[in-house]
Amino acid sequence: MNQEEEKEPSPSQEPAPMSLAEARERLRARGYLDRGFEGTVLKGVVAARTRTRGVVRAAIIASALLALALAVAETVSRAAFSRLGPSGTAILFLWLLLGSGLAALLGVGILLFAAWSLLRLRRDSDAVPTELGVVFGLLAGLLGATAALPALRQGGAWAAAAILASTGLLVFLAVRIARSLSLTMALTAGKNLLGRHRRTGIISASVLSIGVILAALAAGRPEEPPAAEPLLVRPSKARVQIMGVDGWADELFDTPVRFPADAVVLSYSKERRDPAAFWTSIVTAETPRKHGIGAIDLVRLRGVSKPVQPGPASALYLTRLLPALGMARRETATSAARRVPAAWEIAQRAGIPSVTVNWWTSYPVSPGGATVLSNHLFFAARDRGSLTGEGWPEADLRAVTEAFRPAPAPARDLERLISEASGIDSFAMAASTYLRKKGSPRLSLVYLPGLDILTTALAEPSRSTEERSALARALITRAERIRNHTGEALAADVDLTILILDGGRQSSSGRVVLAGRLVRAGARGGQVKPEDILPTVLHVLGVPASRAAAGRPIPGLLEGPEDVRWVGSWGEPERARTVELDSREYIENLKSLGYLQ
Repeated sequence: MNQEEEKEPSPSQEPAPMSLAEARERLRARGYLDRGFEGTVLKGVVAARTRTRGVVRAAIIASALLALALAVAETVSRAAFSRLGPSGTAILFLWLLLGSGLAALLGVGILLFAAWSLLRLRRDSDAVPTELGVVFGLLAGLLGATAALPALRQGGAWAAAAILASTGLLVFLAVRIARSLSLTMALTAGKNLLGRHRRTGIISASVLSIGVILAALAAGRPEEPPAAEPLLVRPSKARVQIMGVDGWADELFDTPVRFPADAVVLSYSKERRDPAAFWTSIVTAETPRKHGIGAIDLVRLRGVSKPVQPGPASALYLTRLLPALGMARRETATSAARRVPAAWEIAQRAGIPSVTVNWWTSYPVSPGGATVLSNHLFFAARDRGSLTGEGWPEADLRAVTEAFRPAPAPARDLERLISEASGIDSFAMAASTYLRKKGSPRLSLVYLPGLDILTTALAEPSRSTEERSALARALITRAERIRNHTGEALAADVDLTILILDGGRQSSSGRVVLAGRLVRAGARGGQVKPEDILPTVLHVLGVPASRAAAGRPIPGLLEGPEDVRWVGSWGEPERARTVELDSREYIENLKSLGYLQ
């Protein structure tokens, strides 16, 4: 045996570069081609005739494997969160696999550049594959766990197992792919690696995968639904009205806004500025994570029967690229996507007559339930479209649409926006007043978005000076009408009026004004959570608080029993017999109002 050939080069001596043929033989001799995913990628180097082709082949194979892992992880997460069936999940996987290929190519490119840079900078190149494998696996694990957490909390045991398994697969493949690409770059560059086998990569990958899975399990453990309990209501004759005003700002008024002397003013900050997410929290006493409405935007992919709520990893691809190519269409958050009951559904179960007009996620309306006019109705009434799913009871729905039918929309974009911002509010106020006088409900809710629509349009940097002037005039006019209407509401013959004056999409805060006979003398304002408003209202109406809800009754503000009675939950949300789809006209209307891009 030639001892000179077996002698290891000293640390100060640069080893001679290997040829591609020597690299192939070294791979075969060390058994790297027999090791699963790592061997699959490195076979590209063996089959190539040149160094460049070796890198390209390895990159293509690695991209395919990484795309598969990304698509599996995101499909499982989105399918669990959107509650898709087997066929919808399979089609969603195919769409995500296509998009994951683009993301994987970018990731592989970054990995190759990082490996090339480290190999040039480091004298000891043997550690580079392991280091890159661990770093890339850690990043993949953190991103995968973050994207999967919302679905993990919502899913049952089987969904949780699938989510954790797919996240673990993503981490494992990320480690292996990063290591194999580093080896590819080193060997095609002539680096004399693989002098001795290192198991640190395998150990690190295993520890990393287990750590990510355990962390995700601890942070996102699915919540067990509480046992069903009867909703026993304490006798009460209280009448409460809630008015949500979106986009309120004191600067819109020439004179200071004054509330009754005995009113209590509370302030709050909100988790999300998206109107569908925030106003759904108001009527469910839940955070967006629990009620499932994270944003207005949903996507209906071609071939998938139910809308999908995009996750952070797939939002750009699903909401922008596929709709632009005609492969998907935008949808909005509806009652079908809401995972918990809303105020009108809880009131219905408690036997409390209620009226709700124009609130987010009230469409489609479930027949036979409470009196509800949906957030779609203004456009359906204006365009003389179908009234299916727009409200209940049918007699009230038709009476309102005939009595307060909106005027046709102007043709010009700016005039249309101003007309609709004013028209939605006027329609909602007229319908709510009519239904309250007709039926004397004990709970009424109405939502007015006009100020927020105009304020958001005014904030757009592309607006011309002329457009800004028109929007500012419309905004001031609308603000005065809203102030007059809130004044009438405060003077109404009810026991409690609650005004929710939110700053809109341009603000992360707002105020809650409580006025009426039920406001306790000497009560003081302060900070409140938006989720606490509904339990406080339901408490004075005699409805028990839900242990499962995030919100809790606020003590010391209102007259009535001090002791709070509890129930496991308020039940499940009502489901319409048929889930109506958003019409394309409705989607276009939301785009013209600035809700969708």
